[in-house]
Formats: sequence, C-alpha cells, structure tokens
Amino acid sequence: MDGSNSSHQWIAGNIEEFYRALSSCGEGVMRDHAGHLDFSRWIRDVIQDVLLAERMRELERAVSQVSSPLEVYAIRDRMLKALEDRYFD
Repeated sequence: MDGSNSSHQWIAGNIEEFYRALSSCGEGVMRDHAGHLDFSRWIRDVIQDVLLAERMRELERAVSQVSSPLEVYAIRDRMLKALEDRYFD
C-alpha cells in the first residue's frame, strides 16, 4: 500500500510496515484510503488474509459514517488492534 500526507510518502511491503504506516496516518489520509477501501484491498492482495481484509473493510466503511477527527482516530485504533490481535499477540 502506498499513501501520503503533507510530510511524507510511504509504501508498505509487509504487515509491520503497514502497521507503522497506519499508526502515523492523519485524518485526511485515513478518510481517503478508507473511502477507496485501500487498506482491506492491500491486506487481501499483499498479505492474502481474507478474514482480516473483511474486518478491515467493515472498519473502513465506518470511517465514512463519522464526522469528527477523534472518531476517525478511534476507528484507526480499532484497525491497529485488529492487526495486533491477528499478527502481534
């Protein structure tokens, strides 16, 4: 997955890089990538984890339903937790 914000661009080649990149995403980057289902697509296509991709897709869709930056960051935290539960525990 690749993405950008005003200060940098990144490309994730593995789940650890994806986790770090997601951790640093700002609200606008989150909304943009979630709106295009980029996170779940990357997990499905690169990591080939269909179950995690489905969970991430649910969370991506939730981003479009919230209005405040704090709510977006709360969803990002849930995405990070899903990654932690699946790969880092």
